[in-house]
Amino acid sequence: MPTPPAWPRVSGIGFIGGGAILKGKSRVRGLTTATMLWVVTGVGLSVGIGMYVPALCTALVVTAIVYLSPQMHRVAAHAQRYYMLTVSAPGGSAPFDAVVAALHDYGCEDVQVSVYECDAATDRCRLVVRIATDEDLDWHGLVQMVRAIPDVASVHLGESGVP
Repeated sequence: MPTPPAWPRVSGIGFIGGGAILKGKSRVRGLTTATMLWVVTGVGLSVGIGMYVPALCTALVVTAIVYLSPQMHRVAAHAQRYYMLTVSAPGGSAPFDAVVAALHDYGCEDVQVSVYECDAATDRCRLVVRIATDEDLDWHGLVQMVRAIPDVASVHLGESGVP
């Protein structure tokens, strides 16, 4: 029985790519670097076994993707922005229905309640609302409008990068 040909082994590239991936607090970095290590290995192997046309096509497509990706990301980031609005109020009143209605009236299209909790020990309720919009709204005016709602104790608005 003939022995199979000695194909190149690329298992080590997976370990190098895995080492390039770093997980931080809330982000994962290095995925593009790990992917590029695999792609470059594949292109190099293709050239090594004489498959020049597939190697060239792959290199051109990957190069186009790498250079066009930041432009596409900027267009997508401009299209939709995400904000987190945190409102607290005394436990007995909790005017949160009025807050959500005011957000809709102000022009916020996508409003989702992500947290609604009341703490009996402090007699405080907290509402966290995620707002997604593609418009440039007057955020200072929005915060002032929510603060003007009766029984609202505090309002905090922050930009959220997570959709």
